Amino acid sequence: MDLTTIAPKMTGKKVLLGPMQKELNDLYRLWLHDAGNFLYLTPSLLLTHEQETEWLATMDNSDNILFTIFDKSNGKPIGTTALLNVEPVSRGAEFGIVIGDKDYQNKGYGTEATLLTIDYGFNIANLVSIFLRVHEFNNRAIHVYEKIGFKRIGMRRQNCYIAGKFYNDIYMDILREDLNGGVIKGMVEKLSQNL
Repeated sequence: MDLTTIAPKMTGKKVLLGPMQKELNDLYRLWLHDAGNFLYLTPSLLLTHEQETEWLATMDNSDNILFTIFDKSNGKPIGTTALLNVEPVSRGAEFGIVIGDKDYQNKGYGTEATLLTIDYGFNIANLVSIFLRVHEFNNRAIHVYEKIGFKRIGMRRQNCYIAGKFYNDIYMDILREDLNGGVIKGMVEKLSQNL
């Protein structure tokens, strides 16, 4: 995909975040229905083609900020990330991510996409607080979230049932001052120096 035609976009070293695109809906469906991916999603649901088409259509509203994650080096779509149910009064949202392409999992693409999304949430969407839910067995994701600045705030006990066993969901949140990293603040500082 020609990344120069994507607007608006957030660019990191490895990934570029651009808007979700209807022509990629079949790819999004493949990622969400892959057993290796949906086991980590909260909630973990299998939807019919019709249900998923309807769900994708309802996601595209003003209460959600949705991104496709692209490999910056070749323009390949590799996943999605989102700030869901943006609350206009309290300025909060829920974070979600899936690196759908298995060739890009566990290689830092998700970490950078998470950081860019959270950076966008605080410094463009003017959010105050962003939370997420993660299954307790997803240690790699928990490590990434803590590295970025998320803090554990609670647990929902036995909220996930997989392969005959219940697991807890860990709830985490991040405030603007907790964010470790980001690119937008530096971009604005450079622009203001040139005025």
